[in-house]
Amino acid sequence: AVLIIPALCMLSGCLLIHAYATETWQMTLACCIYYFGWNACEPIILSTLFRIVPKDQAGAASSTWFLALDLSGLIMNPVVGMLGDSLGYAGTFKACALAPVIAFVIFLLFGMPKIRKANLSADEAAA
Repeated sequence: AVLIIPALCMLSGCLLIHAYATETWQMTLACCIYYFGWNACEPIILSTLFRIVPKDQAGAASSTWFLALDLSGLIMNPVVGMLGDSLGYAGTFKACALAPVIAFVIFLLFGMPKIRKANLSADEAAA
């Protein structure tokens, strides 16, 4: 959970940089920050996923994750396009910067209790 905070901050920060960028180097910087933020988030999400599901359901959990990832792009791309029509270029990136914040709140509300439960189960099994 500690590592997810800077990763999500990088994702949110890069979107804000995109919103205010006026030079090519700023866009390039934002893309690099996004790359590092996403590549920090995904292993954390996957390792958390594998920690909380039973071992015999790991394949199904992994497939579900990647299906959800693909569907989110399919569904959210038109939504973000509509945001762009109403908020403009910079406004769209500002609005999208809220997504990592929302993801973190969801992680705290739904992910952390399951992680704690999985850790307790693992500690009991080891004892």
